[in-house]
Amino acid sequence: SLAPSYIAGTSLVTILLAGFFLFSGYFISSESMPKHWLFMHFLSMYKYALDALLINEYSCLVSRCLIWYEENKECMVTGSDVLDKRGLHERQRWTNVYILVGFFLFYRVLCFLVLIRRVSRSKKWHYHIYFLFFFLLNCFLLFIFIFAFVFQELKLL
Repeated sequence: SLAPSYIAGTSLVTILLAGFFLFSGYFISSESMPKHWLFMHFLSMYKYALDALLINEYSCLVSRCLIWYEENKECMVTGSDVLDKRGLHERQRWTNVYILVGFFLFYRVLCFLVLIRRVSRSKKWHYHIYFLFFFLLNCFLLFIFIFAFVFQELKLL
C-alpha cells in the first residue's frame, strides 16, 4: 500500500481526486492551463465524463437558442456554440465513454493484482474467499459492460 494507514490513504485519494477535478476542464480550460500541468488534463477521468455529458446534453440542441438578446430578439448562444467553445463533436461521445470504461478496467485490474499479491502471501482461508468473490464480481461487471456496449453499437438497446 502507498499509505501507512487508512486515514492517510483516504487523505491521499481525496487530494488526488481534487487535483483531477481541478484539471478536468470545468474550472480551468485546457488552453488556460500551464503547459507543464497539461498531462493532468488528459489523466483526469472527470474530463472524459464532463465531455460526454456536454455532448449528450447539447448535441440535440445544436440549432436551438439557449440565450436570447432581449433588445432585438437575436440569439446569442446555441448548443452548437457551447460544443464549439469546448472543441467537442458529436462523434466523440462514445470515445469518451470508452475511455471511462478503460479507466474502470485499469483500476479493477490494478486492484485485482494487489489482491492476488496479498492472497498469495496469506495463509488465512477467508482471504481466498474474498479473492474468489472479487474475481467473480469483476467477471460479471466485465460481461455487463461488454453486453451493453455491443448492443449499443448495434443499436439493439
